[in-house]
Amino acid sequence: MRTASIIVIVLAAAFVGVLLFLPRSERPAAAGVGTTDAPSAKPEPIELAFVQGGTIAMDLEAANYRVIPSADDHITISYRADRSTTEPRISTGVNGSNAKLHVITPPGGNIHLEIGVPAKSNLFIRQSAGNLDLEGIEGSKDCELSAGNLTIDVVDANQYGPVDGSVSSGNLEASAWSVHKGGLLRSFSTTGPGRYGLRAHVGAGNLTLTERSGLE
Repeated sequence: MRTASIIVIVLAAAFVGVLLFLPRSERPAAAGVGTTDAPSAKPEPIELAFVQGGTIAMDLEAANYRVIPSADDHITISYRADRSTTEPRISTGVNGSNAKLHVITPPGGNIHLEIGVPAKSNLFIRQSAGNLDLEGIEGSKDCELSAGNLTIDVVDANQYGPVDGSVSSGNLEASAWSVHKGGLLRSFSTTGPGRYGLRAHVGAGNLTLTERSGLE
């Protein structure tokens, strides 16, 4: 019996030694234990064929969004998130020159989304919270952000007719129209020579209207 016990112990030690020298990927996993060191697959971007001059309605839950011109007549959506964050749910639809985009995000997640749209697009956006940055999109814009920071590059202030900007609480910086206000219930309205309309409102936070990619 003693000899048999010694043999069992020696075999067990040899098996453990072999495991230690196996690559991690070839080692048998312990029951009920998951690995967390493998990188997650990068989510594939969403891409939809669209048209120049169309209207895109976006319903966005809390996150950080950047809207930029796409390379061609497409709507593209990509995102990155912390490893511990549940992925957002994204639904889209296109009907002729009208498109809809709905993004549902997990509570407390740290998600950054980049949305590409045709360079000439009319935008209707409603966002619950976070940051929204619109860069270099020519067209009418109607944007509301309940809480956070909304920054719009208007491209060229002379392209707009009616302009209405407001914040319930926060700062209103509209350098494109030489407006600088802060505090409660701040707003401004003007009318220019252009054919596009601009309406932007932030509940609590900051509204910035610039011409950073404007025409020379």
